[in-house]
Amino acid sequence: MNINGNEIKLVCTDIDGTLVPDGTPDLNPEYYDVVKQLKEKGVMFAAASGRQCNSIEGIFKPVKDDIIMIGENGGLVICRDQLMSCARIDTETAYELIRDMRKLKNTEIMVATKSNCYIQKDYEELDDLLTNGYHFKLTRVDDLLTDIDPEDPIIKVSLYNNHEGAEEIAKDFFAPKWEKREDIQVLCAGFMWLDCISVNSGKGKAIAEIQRQMGIKPSETVVFGDNLNDIEMLEQAKYSFAVANARDEVKNAAAGVVDSNVNDGVLKKLKEIFAL
Repeated sequence: MNINGNEIKLVCTDIDGTLVPDGTPDLNPEYYDVVKQLKEKGVMFAAASGRQCNSIEGIFKPVKDDIIMIGENGGLVICRDQLMSCARIDTETAYELIRDMRKLKNTEIMVATKSNCYIQKDYEELDDLLTNGYHFKLTRVDDLLTDIDPEDPIIKVSLYNNHEGAEEIAKDFFAPKWEKREDIQVLCAGFMWLDCISVNSGKGKAIAEIQRQMGIKPSETVVFGDNLNDIEMLEQAKYSFAVANARDEVKNAAAGVVDSNVNDGVLKKLKEIFAL
């Protein structure tokens, strides 16, 4: 696929599984130079993830003011500390999600709000991952149904299972029920994650809003991803790529495939497109 880098105005990429191994902060520091060079060329760089924006900022700390952060699977979009968009879940709906998730075995739950992230104090495995892997801003509570700040809008409720896998554990009861809802999207965000977000949220909608606010066309956009929650993002760009380690559904949805995350496929492709 031939791409004229002079015609591109927006680059957007997923993080976990696309830039780094899932749940790690191990970004190749070469990306920082690439982000700066793209900015000099008038190209905006957006990082999209199921992570909270605080975690995305930590990964891209040297260039945090030069990127757009799409957090919580599109629920929050922030640029230079300015909120570009926010899609919340109704509080009672969030509580219903939590109650249903609690019916599943070997499952822990994370609730992401506009300014924080909540788990229960007895979630030792999830606590370790969020603290030492994702480096989340985290509040530990006795009960998610009673101890979340009522003034802090809920953006996402996530099911975590690193044993059978989140998608597998949810397939018989949870997913069939909630996929019928008109107000909630259920997204596979990796082997261990199932994210529930507002129907008004999603990475694709976040990119569409960025394009609208900045006057950028899909034909001026390049996107990279690896998992099912990235497919709608790929659909917002003429030039869409799956990494080699992506799920087959994502490869089929993308216009092309680049090298794997551990081989810096996105970095190689950006250098090729923009002659860096």
